[in-house]
Amino acid sequence: MKRAFLFVVSIVALGLFFTGCGKDTNPFNVDLEDSLTRKVVPGDPGDNPAICGEPIEVILYSGRHINVGSVKVWNDENNLYVQYTTIDGWMMKKTHLSVAVSLDGIPQKKGNPRPRKFPYKRKYNKPITEDTYVIPLSWSAGTKLYLAAHAILAKHKKKHCFKKIKSVWGDGYDFPGKTKATYFTFDIQDCLTLSDFRTQTMDDWSEICNNHNSGCYCDANFVSCFPSGLRIGSSDRYTILLTSSQSVKNFLPQTGTPRALRQSYIDPVQADELGSLAGQLAAVTLNVYFDLCDQNFGKSEYHLIDQLVADPASPFYGWAMGEVLWQANRVLGGERTSYTPAQMSECLTRINENYRDGTTDNGFLIFP
Repeated sequence: MKRAFLFVVSIVALGLFFTGCGKDTNPFNVDLEDSLTRKVVPGDPGDNPAICGEPIEVILYSGRHINVGSVKVWNDENNLYVQYTTIDGWMMKKTHLSVAVSLDGIPQKKGNPRPRKFPYKRKYNKPITEDTYVIPLSWSAGTKLYLAAHAILAKHKKKHCFKKIKSVWGDGYDFPGKTKATYFTFDIQDCLTLSDFRTQTMDDWSEICNNHNSGCYCDANFVSCFPSGLRIGSSDRYTILLTSSQSVKNFLPQTGTPRALRQSYIDPVQADELGSLAGQLAAVTLNVYFDLCDQNFGKSEYHLIDQLVADPASPFYGWAMGEVLWQANRVLGGERTSYTPAQMSECLTRINENYRDGTTDNGFLIFP
């Protein structure tokens, strides 16, 4: 009997050796070596979803003070994205998500959220550390959404074991009930498409009116947008004054070495060869002031003058368009500055080309 008893004990011990931790043995029944290094994203939004505006990110908290990951929310033109990510070995077993236009729209009982009643939920056969819900966008820009992001997490103890199961929430405001659950808000972001902003080049503004081109636009809008004419340069030194749309066509394009003015001009022509800085500055000024004057110049409700230079290699990186214009006028007018005519001309050229015809975006400018 004793020998038989020892045999049974040995078999049980051997079983415990291989299973590791009894009831805590891997509840997911998967290969942890694979799961811990693999990111699974059901409903993958694609490699490069075009984020509109600013995303938000909140911490996934357990018990209000243990950081176990994050929830990131953003939208593009078509979808709302809610991305769960866990850290420090925590892995998702289930997620529950509710998105509503009011707090009352989140399923609750006596002020306590009911995750099992949430409209979006997933149970994972294999543990994951990242997952993204992709929800078709049915709300307009500016709509405030109320989100309750809940997850059930487990953490591995040994290679084939898990310890502790946690119920966690995306950090934010307390629900009115007695639980430690929280919710947060997100405003649907406005999406600015490539065609929302528009610029034209020197060559475009020099065109004779034909089939609704830039030359036609200038003819139709110059007087109302530039009632005193288009003036560039420094009022303290030298300036160029273009008094009509035809004067613009006679003057542009200007090529040659960019340089400062040595005298003032009224309605100069292309043959005066005043350099590319003068021509590029005239074109930028047309773009910026037509955009301010006429809401139909570009489709965006925002203005070119508020755009920022986005190229870190540019000496004007981070400058707003208004600052660039001010500095360019000083340089062209012959004032002493820290910038050369060549630097200014290159920057203005890239501005004029950035949103050409409202169909391109070369990335030199960005809306803040």
